Amino acid sequence: MFSELIRRIRQSFSAKIIALITLSVLVTSLVVGVATTMSTSGFLTDKAQEKFPSVLSSLQGKLRTWYVSQFGSLDRLCQPATFVRNLTRFLDGEDGPDRTAARVAVHSYLGYVHDRFPVYQELTIYSTTGEVIASTARDPEFQAVVRDLLVDAIPDAQFSPAQFVKEKDAVLQWLLVPIEPDQEFLAWMVARIDLKELRALFYEMKTTRGSDFFLLDAQGQFLTQPIRVSNSVLGQKAMQVPTRQSGTPRVEKRTSFLRQGVMHSKIHMEEQGWWLVYEEDYKEMMAPVIRAQRSIWQAVLIIGAISILLGAHIAKSILRPIHDLALGARRINEGLVGVKIPRRGNDEIGMLTDTFNEMAKKISLSQAEL
Repeated sequence: MFSELIRRIRQSFSAKIIALITLSVLVTSLVVGVATTMSTSGFLTDKAQEKFPSVLSSLQGKLRTWYVSQFGSLDRLCQPATFVRNLTRFLDGEDGPDRTAARVAVHSYLGYVHDRFPVYQELTIYSTTGEVIASTARDPEFQAVVRDLLVDAIPDAQFSPAQFVKEKDAVLQWLLVPIEPDQEFLAWMVARIDLKELRALFYEMKTTRGSDFFLLDAQGQFLTQPIRVSNSVLGQKAMQVPTRQSGTPRVEKRTSFLRQGVMHSKIHMEEQGWWLVYEEDYKEMMAPVIRAQRSIWQAVLIIGAISILLGAHIAKSILRPIHDLALGARRINEGLVGVKIPRRGNDEIGMLTDTFNEMAKKISLSQAEL
């Protein structure tokens, strides 16, 4: 079939012109379509390179502010004079009703604070030697963990490493604040939080349906539940993460935990040693570009089809008078007289037609004289 098409093109001038026009239009349309597609994709990638680091930096700032706020709240809760007086009475007093009453008052104050600040799952006051003075905890399962933290802790506000607790399907962390009235280190105020509290910040930053934020530890395990994942993945391995970050956050396309294509970027949180990850579903992110590219290709195809039809019409308008000239020449060659070709335009071919008709008239007169 292809060889037959080539043969026709070789044997027909009109086919050559139409083929040339068609090829020119197709090549031009293809180049324009590919160039436009690449430019729109590149534009989206450039925008992602600008957007992702900015969003990550903003969310990192919100997380830092959140922790500063929690530490500030704990520090203020350690300041009331009545609470400090009762704590001092307990620490300095000898066993007896007065010391017991002071401990009860301290415990009552912790209960009041716990009810006012539900973000703290439990509150415990430890002495400088690690003894539990008062606590709102219903079970002491994590007290050994906190004591290990207090062994080498200096009197300063700090947080513990995150700990995944499979039984609770939670990732827990402890905030430690020293109780220091008048610069005298008396005890530790320790609050336990669940990192699911951070998801509220992630929802605030969610820009599109396909965007997602989550935290990973230094081993690449989930510390918070991804927004777009329904089943719990806390503690599971998400990806391999570097030991540190060099330069600005990079934006790259990769396969997510859900085996979906995503645009991915992450930033290292130096204080905690965590990685803050921002992802957007690639298909949803590319949807506007894909729609634009589809419209561009449709326009290219329509313009190409119109150009081909217009080219074929122009070729036909050129070839028709040429065909008439060839037919007139054949008739004169066969001995016919009075051959005249109708003029179809005022262009060069029209002038050629006039010249041909004048020549045919002279030939007819010469034959008549003979």
